[in-house]
Amino acid sequence: MKDFFKNYLYDKQILVTKREDEAPSYASAVYAIARKFAIAITSGEKYADIDIMKYIAERETVFVADPFYVGFPESVKKLSREEYVLDQLIHYITTYGLGDFRTPGHSIFESDIKRGLFGEHVDPRLFIILTEEEAELELKKIAESLATSTRPLSISQFDYLAEYITEYGALDIEIKSKNTSIRLASRFLDTDYLKDLKLSDLPALVSVVQFNANGRDNIRKLSLPNKARVFVSKFIDMMTESGKVDIRACYEKKQIIAGILHHIHYKPKCEAAIEFVNAMRGKGNQSAWSDFEAKMAEGDIIGAVDSLKKSKGSSAILRNLNYIVSRCKSDEEIEAVVNSIETKNVPLLIQLLLSYGSYKTAKSNRTFKFSRNQRLIKHLETDKEKSERKSDLSRDTVYALSKFIKKKLGSVLSGRLGKVFIDPDMKKIALPIAESTSMGGAGTLPRGSRIPIDAMNKKLRAFVYWSEVNDVDLSATAFGGMGRHIADFYWSTMYGHNNNGIVFSGDQTSGAEGGSEYFDIEINEFKKHYTDARYLVFAATVYSGIFFDAFPCRAGYMIRDIEDSGEVFEPKTVKSSFDISAESTNCYLFALDLKESEFIWLNIVDKSERIVACTDDFSYLLTYFKASKLINMYDFFSMLSTSLVKDPKNADVIVSDKAEHQLEGYEIIRSTDTEKIMGFIG
Repeated sequence: MKDFFKNYLYDKQILVTKREDEAPSYASAVYAIARKFAIAITSGEKYADIDIMKYIAERETVFVADPFYVGFPESVKKLSREEYVLDQLIHYITTYGLGDFRTPGHSIFESDIKRGLFGEHVDPRLFIILTEEEAELELKKIAESLATSTRPLSISQFDYLAEYITEYGALDIEIKSKNTSIRLASRFLDTDYLKDLKLSDLPALVSVVQFNANGRDNIRKLSLPNKARVFVSKFIDMMTESGKVDIRACYEKKQIIAGILHHIHYKPKCEAAIEFVNAMRGKGNQSAWSDFEAKMAEGDIIGAVDSLKKSKGSSAILRNLNYIVSRCKSDEEIEAVVNSIETKNVPLLIQLLLSYGSYKTAKSNRTFKFSRNQRLIKHLETDKEKSERKSDLSRDTVYALSKFIKKKLGSVLSGRLGKVFIDPDMKKIALPIAESTSMGGAGTLPRGSRIPIDAMNKKLRAFVYWSEVNDVDLSATAFGGMGRHIADFYWSTMYGHNNNGIVFSGDQTSGAEGGSEYFDIEINEFKKHYTDARYLVFAATVYSGIFFDAFPCRAGYMIRDIEDSGEVFEPKTVKSSFDISAESTNCYLFALDLKESEFIWLNIVDKSERIVACTDDFSYLLTYFKASKLINMYDFFSMLSTSLVKDPKNADVIVSDKAEHQLEGYEIIRSTDTEKIMGFIG
């Protein structure tokens, strides 16, 4: 099996063996793995051998360059403010002043620190061992779950699916997401992946093709290479010749489609193609939205909804629910709109539930978010836009809509899974509903998931490390519960904050082998100094100005004892480690809820060329902090169940991360089984 797949499974806490027989002295190997790597084998123990141990060692023994302060965190606490500032100034003069990036810079004032033997308490990670035959079945299940998901895939998920198809051949299964079909077609330049699309999907296809070809995502400024133009023309031919010419839907994107036809110099080859080209280049517009908007303008809300439902389906009503409901003149009219909705679109219902749960009233400026080419794009509403807003809903209306959506979701999901056992801890795990801008790796969870931290005895150590000569900055921003900015923590501000429950390892800008940066947060101590702070958000930014995908870079976090062993990077304590491999200079990693003492997953790549840390508006992140409270794994699988059982042995499906619940012969769903969960959602 290729290392790519073994490594992907390892991040899912699955080990792969070539053995088919019981390993001699496997009990000793299991004990050694637990002691050396803090990994507990819960299934397949009999396959544990020296090869498994060597593979784990390769994965766990990573080279991480020393940070600027090699004795971090204790050595940093002993520095005066003046020493801290002078250290960094000398370093910057050497690097950015003299242009010497060859050797890593280190403190000239730091005192030696004696490191102790590692003795911190670490909760073991739970792994299973599969044979290659069993592992290939698991690989297929993952690929099928990704293919049948109706949600856009993350960068790592899509790369996995494409690699699986390359290695094992095309899946004999329908790909449910247009986004996935388009990305696969663009990756392989194969129109077979597009056979279930319609001609109105042309702009979406061209957007991805152009981004893959030259990194541009403005479809109004096309610059396609000749090979891509031929591919796009082939798609149009395939659609027109097969009769999938939904001209009415194409009218909605008429101007963009006309620009595409002009750019690729398209020549129609059949009567349907001629009709399509003439319609896109003509003056008329017969889109379904024209009828809808005309009836809305007349005040005929029910007629507009009926027209939209007939032409676009109930999902179109749901996507425009705010707009429609805000124009209703009575509660009876709102009730009629809601009752007209007939949908089984689970992802859309979940999205609406999350949207209404974090809905902002007219008093607040809203942030609009959407993803394009696996990067988050956001727009903060201006005061002028806010004053001209026409789609505000009252709190009572939002509550009523939320209640309807949740009831609808429950009726769609009800009874699909039979008897289910769910660990109550799953109430902290969010659903993977908006992961297209996420990156994958060991320990990653859906955005908005929460992990409790023992604030009395533990601290969080955030890290980022990179190879090659680049300047990556790790930063943190504190703000209040309503989004009010409190303080920024990064290279140019930390001289005034060190020892306030937060310690920074120094700004590392040099070294041919790369560098690393860390923050230590002692939650209770931090709260004493920043009493108004509710959240602390961590981000990574490339000060060098190049995108993350141009060099190797990893980020993650550890949970360490307050008094740790002194080793800066200790693999046993790493709770998550993932590659930052995106066409962006900025990534939001995770956050701390200081009041609840909980870690919150973010994992967001935004469309940004920002090179200076802490220069963004973070308030929009508040919506993600509510995700697991609005709907979570416990809620979702409760809806799917015929009944909830208290004993996992009586269940058809077990939803839990705990070792005692990992029973052989049962279908187990863990918080890290993102692909499986996406399959259920899809």
